[in-house]
Amino acid sequence: MSIRIMAHFSAEAARMRPKLGKLNHALTVLRERAQTRKPNIEVLQEITAPLREKEKTLRTYHEKLLQLDLEQMRRENEEIQEREGKRIRHRK
Repeated sequence: MSIRIMAHFSAEAARMRPKLGKLNHALTVLRERAQTRKPNIEVLQEITAPLREKEKTLRTYHEKLLQLDLEQMRRENEEIQEREGKRIRHRK
C-alpha cells in the first residue's frame, strides 16, 4: 500500500513540476516589474498627497451643499403643503 502511495505522489510531482516552473518564472517577472515601477509609484504618491487633502475638503463642501439643497426642498414642500392645507380648509 505504501509503495502505491509513493508511486502516486512521485507521478503527481512529475506532473506538477512544469507548472511550478512556469509559476516561478511568472513570479520572478512580476517582482522585476514591481522594482522598476516602484520609483514611479513613489513620485505619484507625492503628487497625489495634496490632491487627497483637497478631495476631502471638496467632498465635505459637496455634502454640505447637498444638505442645504435638501433643507431648501423640505421647506418648499412644507410651504406648498401648508398652502394646499389652507385651500382645503377654506373650501369646507
